[in-house]
Amino acid sequence: MMLLLLLAACSDPAPPTVVAPPPAPSALEVTHTRLSKTEGGRLLLQAIDGHGGLEPWMAAGSLAFDFDYAPVGAPEKRRYARTQADLRGRRAVQTELGEGADAKLGWDGQDAWIVPDASAFPSPPRFWATTPLYFVGLPWVLADPGTIHTVLPSTVIPETGETRPLPTLKVTYEAGTGDAPDDFYVLHLDPDSKRILAVRYIVTFPAFFPEGGHSPEKVLLWSDVEEAGGLWFATHYNSHGWNGGDLSPLTTTVDVANIVLGDALPDAIFSAPAP
Repeated sequence: MMLLLLLAACSDPAPPTVVAPPPAPSALEVTHTRLSKTEGGRLLLQAIDGHGGLEPWMAAGSLAFDFDYAPVGAPEKRRYARTQADLRGRRAVQTELGEGADAKLGWDGQDAWIVPDASAFPSPPRFWATTPLYFVGLPWVLADPGTIHTVLPSTVIPETGETRPLPTLKVTYEAGTGDAPDDFYVLHLDPDSKRILAVRYIVTFPAFFPEGGHSPEKVLLWSDVEEAGGLWFATHYNSHGWNGGDLSPLTTTVDVANIVLGDALPDAIFSAPAP
């Protein structure tokens, strides 16, 4: 009996209970938490919810659409192409549309390219490859890391068709974010739905505006909102100079069509075609 007691006393103790660590928060949770910390971030979340929410956007791998940018009185500057974009890596490829179209350009995450040559499309590929994605991707792209959100006083813009003051949100960027961290966007939102009615912005792309310069401030008036993949996108923009709230005559129209929110695309789509 004593031997049995000694053996029992010397046996290995029961192993400690292992508690699994809590699961890491998802990218959706991280983004929602970050935006919820500030008044401006919360207003952006309201705008995103008004356009269908953050979850469908972050669950998607790609966005494709036709983008027809037509400066008034300057048909030679028209840019009409179908964009296929990688929403996670912000890569994009554009295939020119229309009669006589032969250009293709893209950004593979490191390098910009264009075929058959640089004269085939009326804009530098590094600037234009992802520009349509950024406008069609509003408001969701303004939730990206490195964005700063500030609520501004509500603004009346009669040209939107809404006579009430519009909730207004300015988005700027932390230093070192993207190619043009001095850009800004100002969203003017429907007071009820919080959908975007107008967007003001400047362009500070250094290849166009060296030494801290920027384009004149412009405003896009949004209309013709349509659903795709559970999200709501504007399919027509009218562009005007802003001039402190005094809109200049129409300068450009943009039409967006054939919007598809889908799965991730193969990496090869974004690479320059072999010579």
